[in-house]
Amino acid sequence: MRAELARQGVTEGDLASFERYLSPRMSPMVDPECLCLVQGGAEIVVGDESLRVVELPGHTNGHMGLVCDRAGIIFSGDHVLGKFSPSISVGPNWANPLGDYLDSLRSVLDERFEVMAWAHGRLDPYFEDRIHWLIEHHEERLDAIAGLVGAAGSSLTGFEIARAVEWNVPVDCWEDIAPLQRWCIVKETMAYLRLLVSSGMLLPREEEGRVIYYRP
Repeated sequence: MRAELARQGVTEGDLASFERYLSPRMSPMVDPECLCLVQGGAEIVVGDESLRVVELPGHTNGHMGLVCDRAGIIFSGDHVLGKFSPSISVGPNWANPLGDYLDSLRSVLDERFEVMAWAHGRLDPYFEDRIHWLIEHHEERLDAIAGLVGAAGSSLTGFEIARAVEWNVPVDCWEDIAPLQRWCIVKETMAYLRLLVSSGMLLPREEEGRVIYYRP
């Protein structure tokens, strides 16, 4: 992942500040004997209830939700949040994280649940409105990035694009943004770029085998 960030033009200073968020050592260790691995479609029985596992990629590649079909409830974790947009993860082997996220948002709408229990904040009976807002938010950001690259007059690195986008942060200077928030901005920009490249709106060009530049 560090090599991928370097190819996006991320500076050594920012790479160093991201290091602890990228390190496997930061992940909590779980006793393997306590784990039961599941995939979408699996059933988990809890007392008298049966919960159906659904795959909800986006916030992470392996993000899961649990559905109680009897009650029409989906426990959706960080897939949809009420007060802010969930950060989108990227990885060297994940081709189109934002595209997968938008598809999974639409799949939740298609099932027409009665209640969505998300991970942060109070339950909102109008969660479908929130999902529509998230889809529109990302589509507007995609258009903004495509327009930004088109108006640049020259090819840009992913890191230059990340710094040029208008993000909802309380400071004006990149260096004043907290490292964790800068990391979220950079990886989300990479997710936008992967979708724009896969849809043919942007073309990547690798220079000297090291840095990728983007143009319309």
